[in-house]
Amino acid sequence: MTDVAVITGGASGFGRALAEGCAAHGMNVVVLDLDGDRADTEAAALAAAYGVEAFGLRVDVADGASVEAAAATVGGRFGKADLVVSNVGVQLFASIDRATDDE
Repeated sequence: MTDVAVITGGASGFGRALAEGCAAHGMNVVVLDLDGDRADTEAAALAAAYGVEAFGLRVDVADGASVEAAAATVGGRFGKADLVVSNVGVQLFASIDRATDDE
């Protein structure tokens, strides 16, 4: 079974480079990005260039429901994720041990 890479912020910059590296190594790739249209476009380019299965999804990592929906979609499509790269973040000025999900 082919390994699956899931990359947030995967439609541009470092995330796009990571997605391409994974595809070049034969991994199926899920490109997650706030810009869903660009995620779709970049995933299609990776599939065409490397012959892997790839798709893009719009995901807002600051929204737990959005992340959970993406995880469910990946699970439904591939049944697993072998590599998950959290390439984006949410800026929060608080100690990690005191921060809540709502923050």
